[in-house]
Amino acid sequence: MDRIIVGIHGLNNKVDCRTLKNWWQLSIYEGIKGAGLKMLPVNFELLYWADLLYPSPLLPHITDENHPLYLSKPYKKTTSSIAQRDSRLRSLMLNRLEQVTDRLFKYPSFFNRFSDISTQLLYKRFRDFYDYMYGKTGFHDAASRPVRQVIQERLVALLRRHHRRKICIMAHSMGSIIVYDVLTQTPDLPEIELLITMGSPLGQPALLKNLNLTFEKIQTPPQIKEWHNLADLHDIIAFNYSLSDDFLPNANAVAPVDHTVHNAYTWEGAADAHNIFGYLQTQNCASLISLFLRRERHPVALAVTENMFNLYLRWFQPFKRMRAASPVRPESAPRKRKSIFNREEQFDHQIKN
Repeated sequence: MDRIIVGIHGLNNKVDCRTLKNWWQLSIYEGIKGAGLKMLPVNFELLYWADLLYPSPLLPHITDENHPLYLSKPYKKTTSSIAQRDSRLRSLMLNRLEQVTDRLFKYPSFFNRFSDISTQLLYKRFRDFYDYMYGKTGFHDAASRPVRQVIQERLVALLRRHHRRKICIMAHSMGSIIVYDVLTQTPDLPEIELLITMGSPLGQPALLKNLNLTFEKIQTPPQIKEWHNLADLHDIIAFNYSLSDDFLPNANAVAPVDHTVHNAYTWEGAADAHNIFGYLQTQNCASLISLFLRRERHPVALAVTENMFNLYLRWFQPFKRMRAASPVRPESAPRKRKSIFNREEQFDHQIKN
């Protein structure tokens, strides 16, 4: 096959690499199927870097929330029946917030004073990014090398190994920072046919400051031939959801194209607009992947490949085997959240005590 999809996960600890890779592939398949499109065979590789920051992966079968390896948001097939949130007011608020931050960070004095605050904020709220910038590997690497260097080497080696293929990179959350960092630091990498960023924090001032970037418009890496940015307006990590006004086009006139999507992922009644499995199953993501797999292929060869692969899916059911190999604990009923404004609950609590 002449093309490959490379996935890069985001913040926090994850399940083991094999399970996470299966869940990404299942989500991509469910997204394409849900969009009414036909799947095509494709190579998929996952850049897994959680093992550099955490001694053990999360375990999907653990039900004790207090266990250190408890997985709070496992893979799940999202349902399109969930009503989309009305985001018109929210988009206006986020646009206004972006305008205010843009004005503030144009002043060098404010930008410099923000440096210490941003470092403390990253350490407390975005520890993985802080460790990426300043930490050293403490697990599975006896040399104790800088985390940033090891992750960059992994991605560079992966991309160069597939330099003869058309490459699509799908980067979630901090994965988009890693991609941008690597592409700007290593200009001789192969061309990236398609870059899809999901829930990206690339527009956040604190992160740009620590990447030694100014808050002026930034250049799109030269290797990128097409860039689409997906963001749910309720995703707090991607509150600056529009990257098109933050990045200048590269020499090929390529700049980010923004898409606001509805991340329908929920687990036990709680919505998570930043979840990767929800992003992968959106119609926008499915359409971009489908177009990448079909681009520049002869119609007859494409039709034959499509029909043969869908027969293979029907007969051998590889995705069913993936689910069996990567089981998910059953989803319990939505939990009833007590409200401090519910007088009856407060009264009952007082009587019991």
